[in-house]
Amino acid sequence: MHLELINAGRLITRPSWTKRAHKHPYHQFIVMLKGRLMVELDGVGFDAGRDDVLLYPAGALHHEQIDPAAPADFIYFGWNGEKTSSILIAKDARGKLRLLAEWIVWESQNSTYAKRQDILNAFLHAFLEEYRRCTAHTGSNLAEEIRTYIRRNIRNELTLDQLARHAGMNKFTFLRNYRRLTGTTPRSDICRIRAETARELITGTNATLAAIAEETGCSSEQQLSRLVHRVFGVPPGSFRK
Repeated sequence: MHLELINAGRLITRPSWTKRAHKHPYHQFIVMLKGRLMVELDGVGFDAGRDDVLLYPAGALHHEQIDPAAPADFIYFGWNGEKTSSILIAKDARGKLRLLAEWIVWESQNSTYAKRQDILNAFLHAFLEEYRRCTAHTGSNLAEEIRTYIRRNIRNELTLDQLARHAGMNKFTFLRNYRRLTGTTPRSDICRIRAETARELITGTNATLAAIAEETGCSSEQQLSRLVHRVFGVPPGSFRK
């Protein structure tokens, strides 16, 4: 696969730094070193911190701003060639992507070696392969991570956009991958987990149904009753008999 490096560098932002919505005719990676970078990418929000790596596909509209309390320090580079993944954020837990990005920047700005382009191409291939490895790990744990997130936020309203943002995907890619991995939809899992949590509270506590409705993110006792009946086929009160 032929890859062409377009640009590469490091940016240490000021507290007031922001970048208006824009797009590139090439793909771009952002490798976070320090601070926080808030990005809206094709309508999906991401909050990136240290060791996060963002992928901006060619033509994707994105707007960037920082947290003034934690200005961002990141490496960026753009390239032409095959896009490596549909997952737009990954965690560089082993630090390999950061190391490869540092080599890419150094080689592009300092090297005068005759085979410099061959070395850059090798670094780019290695970076893309490592990003695939990181995002493959993300994908394999997707259902577990999302179900854990649902349980932790069961009292709150949960939307497809929120779950997709947590997974680091646009909502269409997230929905497709979630269905492929679980055979069901995120909405169905939210309903099931709310009903299971309600059953646990009904059988394990003396809380009223109104209080349990609030604890499980239902707007009323009536909504809780409909949900439990839909999932288990019996009314909530039957679990206390």
